[in-house]
Amino acid sequence: AGVVLAAVGVAAVPFAAVTGAGPLLLPAAALTLTGVRLLGPWAATPLVRLVGLPVARVLRLPGALARTNAMRSPDRTAATASALMVGLALVSFVTVLVTSTKAFLDAEIARTPAFTVISGLTTSTGKQASSPVADDLLVRLAALPDLSAVVPTRSTLGTAAGIQADVTGADLADFARVRGLDVTAGSLADVSRGGLWVADDVAADHGWTVGARVPVNLGQGSRTFTLRAVYRHESYVSTSLPRYLLGSADYAALGGNTAVGAVLLRVADGVAPATARAGVDRAVGARPGLIVEDRAQVRRETVGQVAQTASLYLALTCLAVLVGLVGIVNAMSLSIVDRVRELGLLRAVGMDRRQLGTMVQAEAFIIGCVGVVLGIGTGTLFGWGAAKVFEHSSAPTRFTAPVAVLALIAVVAAVAGVVAAALPARSASRVDVLRAIAAE
Repeated sequence: AGVVLAAVGVAAVPFAAVTGAGPLLLPAAALTLTGVRLLGPWAATPLVRLVGLPVARVLRLPGALARTNAMRSPDRTAATASALMVGLALVSFVTVLVTSTKAFLDAEIARTPAFTVISGLTTSTGKQASSPVADDLLVRLAALPDLSAVVPTRSTLGTAAGIQADVTGADLADFARVRGLDVTAGSLADVSRGGLWVADDVAADHGWTVGARVPVNLGQGSRTFTLRAVYRHESYVSTSLPRYLLGSADYAALGGNTAVGAVLLRVADGVAPATARAGVDRAVGARPGLIVEDRAQVRRETVGQVAQTASLYLALTCLAVLVGLVGIVNAMSLSIVDRVRELGLLRAVGMDRRQLGTMVQAEAFIIGCVGVVLGIGTGTLFGWGAAKVFEHSSAPTRFTAPVAVLALIAVVAAVAGVVAAALPARSASRVDVLRAIAAE
């Protein structure tokens, strides 16, 4: 039964990852954990033999006895390790998802401009007022030697194919160079041909493909443009991409709003961002309604929100690990009660208190390592599956294995098992030899 349940549960994870069938993950997790628990007594002996080998070599006799003790009662070992396994599976799962989300956001932020000067003035209706980004400011920014590109963008609420659309106008070549575009269809190579560029969600909603003819109206008549490129649109960073993009000349010919909404800036090669930021701040000065935002700020704001949420989830899942550690304490305490005569005999034949305590803690360490291996392995598997499912739904994830973090979690959990067993080890080392030998 354990083999069947575990096999079905594990096989469902790559199936869900490939097809995007997210609802499969929850029953797959239940089947896998149940199957692993049923297989625990069978798998405990080989796992303990493997994990306990270096412990036996380092601690010599106490380590060898600890390894033998954990192997001779596979049911107890499996039951003790299972609670820790579930807690570590949850922690690993959350850690993989958080790391994957941060990796995705870092990749998105890396494609944003080094700096953006944003017009913050709006009217009571929410529409942009007269632009504070005056022509003289654009000239001053363009004259800065620390910048290699200055790209003003303007936006107007018009229509595309008869449907309301917020159309942005900019120099297409510079915009593509400064604001990285992930092109999914068409090409940005021949920007001189002009035409219309749209986000992938817009193209999907309208059923447009590259070469489609799209009428656009910005208030001074309508003009039909050829769709030249489709790019992936994301809304996870503050400097989000526009959904409709025209070249500056085409935008002006349609009578688009002349107020500059934002200016995208690219730092020249070899110039430190801090140096460029100082020059931009001096050029902007104290002009009202302008905000200078750099890439580091975007990252702090975007990734910071993820980190706060992740901290809450990790704190909750760590409680499950704490339950697993309490299980180790209880199991070791009961084990000492059951083995009083054995402990007394070990003391009688020459094992000292320190060696006896070391043996108990080494046994807890070995059992904890079994839980660590099973828990982190299971959690990482389902974290990978969940990240792949989220990628199918365009959620902000890109699977990244946090090897260093998972290794740290493994070490901390294993050491915590040793610390948790300190009290049972102390009790074992204080066993009265004569009374223990006489115990039935």
